[in-house]
Amino acid sequence: MPTWRKNVSIIALYGITAILLLWSWRCDKKKSVAALKKGWKAFENLLPQFLPIILLIGLGLAVLEPSIISRILGKESGLTGMALAAVLGSIILMPGFIAFPLAATP
Repeated sequence: MPTWRKNVSIIALYGITAILLLWSWRCDKKKSVAALKKGWKAFENLLPQFLPIILLIGLGLAVLEPSIISRILGKESGLTGMALAAVLGSIILMPGFIAFPLAATP
């Protein structure tokens, strides 16, 4: 998918979210504030799990070139790379809703 199409999708999703939030705010301010507080609390609870993983991935990408990571864990690595990925995946326990978006990052 071209980059501009991804950007349009992201902008569209944020736009729809903003419109729905404004609509919710207009209908019932108390419920909207309560929902925003609940969402922020969920984000705060998720942050201690998410932040170290983001930092480790960022550090790994800064130190190692993508070609090296691909050679170690990619298609060319074969069974050894798959075993290493399985071991790393079992050690680095994280929820799926964190793992899948991180796996999609370039």
